[in-house]
Amino acid sequence: MTYETKITDDSDYVRSILTIYRDGKAIEDHSDMGEPEDNSFNRDWDWVEHALEKAYAYGKADGDAALRAALAGKEKGGLDGR
Repeated sequence: MTYETKITDDSDYVRSILTIYRDGKAIEDHSDMGEPEDNSFNRDWDWVEHALEKAYAYGKADGDAALRAALAGKEKGGLDGR
């Protein structure tokens, strides 16, 4: 699995958009929803917590799958399981 993030501006340059890609496919978009002078610590940044939790879950699932594949290969003689 590969992950990539890109930050772009919308066509009116009113907000920045963060797009998260997993294996080349866009899986999430998030926006700061405002002009830079409007952003402050009292804005609603609740989505960040959920995005981090989802990223952790994706990474854990990918790691678990890779480990299962590696162990399956070891049982069949791979990974120096001769």
